[in-house]
Amino acid sequence: MIRRKQEAVNLIPPEPAADESGICRILIRLPRGQKLERRFHRTIHTLKAYFILAHPDSPYQFEMATYFPKRTFPWQPDMDTHPTLAEVGLGASKALLVLDLDA
Repeated sequence: MIRRKQEAVNLIPPEPAADESGICRILIRLPRGQKLERRFHRTIHTLKAYFILAHPDSPYQFEMATYFPKRTFPWQPDMDTHPTLAEVGLGASKALLVLDLDA
C-alpha cells in the first residue's frame, strides 16, 4: 500500500491555471479533518483520485462523497475507466468528503 501511495504522486496531473476555462475547484476534506484544495479540468480530469491517495494522511480504501445533495463516488485504483468530473456532474466549485472504508 505504501508503494501505491508513492506511485500516485507521479500520476497526479498538472494543476491548470486559475484563469483557464472549464476549471473545477475542489475542496477535499480528509477523514482526520485536513483540507486539500486544487483545480482540475472538468472535461479532462477524472475521478481517478491520485491527488487524494498521494496525501500521506489519506486512507488506502476510500470513497468520495458530496455534502449536498449527498452523493457518493466509489473509487478503485484498478478500475479500467473513470468518469470525468463533468460526467459525474461536478461544476465550477465543489466540496468532497473522503470516507475511510477501513475505519
